[in-house]
Amino acid sequence: MDGKEIPALMQNFPGVEYMLILGDEKTGFRTVMSPG
Repeated sequence: MDGKEIPALMQNFPGVEYMLILGDEKTGFRTVMSPG
């Protein structure tokens, strides 16, 4: 996944914040945005 696929709404939240939010809907984002 590239930054382009990330919705503009996600960019409004800190890395950890939207990681948890999209983690429920899209597990793929959790892996990419996961800290560490």
